Amino acid sequence: MNTSLTDIFPAAYRIYFKTAEGRARQVSEIRLRTSRPAILMEGSREVFLREDGAYTEHMDQAWRPDRQALSEIVSHLCQYSLYAYEDELLSLPREIDDVNMDLMLATMVVCYDRLKANE
Repeated sequence: MNTSLTDIFPAAYRIYFKTAEGRARQVSEIRLRTSRPAILMEGSREVFLREDGAYTEHMDQAWRPDRQALSEIVSHLCQYSLYAYEDELLSLPREIDDVNMDLMLATMVVCYDRLKANE
């Protein structure tokens, strides 16, 4: 099943992303902050989202989600289980440390083998 860009947002907020839907492949980042302009990044280009879902280059015309909107969007994105995602995010540093340790040990083995081969 393919999920469209607008489907990841609650129904009440999909209008804001209707223009972005047709350009989903170009969208690399969506920035939403409380009472701040909604920003889409398309490569290195920054565009603002208006309340009707259209793009604008003018920050003063941008939709500015309030605290309730962001709360609803985050809850929807986390499938209403913020705690599950919080645990996942908290475990990332430990997983990164484990992978880094494995990489360091593998690098040491390769270096040791090359040193031994040059003797």
